[in-house]
Amino acid sequence: MDTFKSCCMCSGLFLRSDGKLTCWCNEGYYKVLADATETHVGDFITSPELKRIRNFFKKGRYPHEICIRCIARLSDEQADIETSGIMLHVEPTNNCNLMCDSCLSTVERQMPQVSPRKMLSPVVFEKAVRELKEKDIKIAFTSFCGYGEPVLNASLPDMVRIFRKYYPDVYAYLDTNGSLPVKLATPLANCGLNLINLGIDGSDQASYEQYRKNGNYVKCIEFLTELVNTRNRTKSLTKIRWKYILFAHNDSDECIKRAIRKAEEIGSDIVFHMTCSGNKSCRTSNELAKTIGGKEKIEFYLDKAFLEKL
Repeated sequence: MDTFKSCCMCSGLFLRSDGKLTCWCNEGYYKVLADATETHVGDFITSPELKRIRNFFKKGRYPHEICIRCIARLSDEQADIETSGIMLHVEPTNNCNLMCDSCLSTVERQMPQVSPRKMLSPVVFEKAVRELKEKDIKIAFTSFCGYGEPVLNASLPDMVRIFRKYYPDVYAYLDTNGSLPVKLATPLANCGLNLINLGIDGSDQASYEQYRKNGNYVKCIEFLTELVNTRNRTKSLTKIRWKYILFAHNDSDECIKRAIRKAEEIGSDIVFHMTCSGNKSCRTSNELAKTIGGKEKIEFYLDKAFLEKL
């Protein structure tokens, strides 16, 4: 069996929007390990269940059958919690305003019986963060994202501030699709995030909407512009970044260069992501670097070794 040394769960914690602690934001999304409303989250990090998962990976075995299909596997990390701390992954909501291909939220909402859409309670979130702090659990970084659009949870800026109360110096970022009313951008720009990524996968409506179904390119650009302007006006230290996932339909030199010019015009950083999703770009990173202007602007969603095995 083709095994990996570790997975994100071995040094991470995924808090789902319903308050459940699950394996991770992929195949393990439905693998509930504990409930943050009932479990002391700080104790959970060193619980027998997580130790069992780490020990399985150490022995070259998978702890669950679903692991063999999961993109959260890692090839070159140890199965122990790293000294730099855990990865805290927070899903503010599983509801979304778009219908992107390959996204679990889209699949769920297309089912005959749609499972309930949830908003993570700031009370549950604070309990989890407080209990991590009580046990002196180090956090390497925190991400606010998941199978939904985080900004649809009106409590998101408050949750970032709650996190800052307990972990003032830990790196925290947000992934948003940005196809949202401009008024929602203002409270995000100065709430304490280190980075806001806007997923805009195209440089016009035609190239953008092929993946971001129901999305509006112009609305995204307006949202991005408002974020940058508010950040500058309030002298916030939050980095604003256009995140462009490369597919076969949006990876032409013309499309890429148009996005770079627009980002420069707005004053936003821009980064291009390679992925394994359907209709992925088949261009090499070396080839793309010539168009983009350097490999430092190219990132990988997955462990490179995992991508090479697909």
